[in-house]
Amino acid sequence: MTRQTNFTHAIGLAGISALRKKYQAMLDLRSKREAWQQVGLLRVPDEALAARQKQSQDLAQEFPGVLRQVDALELGAIQERLDLLEGLVQEGVERPEALPTWALVEWDYHKLQKEALSFKAWKRKFEVPEQKTVDYVTFFDWWENSSKRATPLGCMSEALFLEWCSPPSGRSSILIWRVLSEHYGVSEGGLRQMLFAST
Repeated sequence: MTRQTNFTHAIGLAGISALRKKYQAMLDLRSKREAWQQVGLLRVPDEALAARQKQSQDLAQEFPGVLRQVDALELGAIQERLDLLEGLVQEGVERPEALPTWALVEWDYHKLQKEALSFKAWKRKFEVPEQKTVDYVTFFDWWENSSKRATPLGCMSEALFLEWCSPPSGRSSILIWRVLSEHYGVSEGGLRQMLFAST
């Protein structure tokens, strides 16, 4: 059985509205690309390139990993998810248990990705150059009050911090998939399918 509460900050109506905005932007990006392809264009028209790049960059900054979703999800699946989120916003839904699991997973995934990117930037700034290390106390003082913190306070430990410093194969995404798999009781493959596969 999967969890019906999300792992990071409670999603709430504001989070559902943010996901709706994300899917509106995804729909715009994907539908324009398909329209260009239908008329035989193999690349973004020059006159639209700068605006599309800016839109994509802004979206990826707010929702790391979203551009892969734009590429992977079919237009119909994006529209279907947007319609569901629109309905939830109109109903004023606040309770995570009223949301489909994919929405909870997406919210957590983006929040954890933003946290990981923020940590990498912090680590480059504060690590000892000769040793490429930072100490746990210094890290925790920063992380506890960081606006990008997503991992619950009770889950942090020095052991986890050390994993963040040296993630498997140098990829923090491996740790993100692991924590989401443990929280939701869903395999990494199943989680990836929720985010990146049309059903």
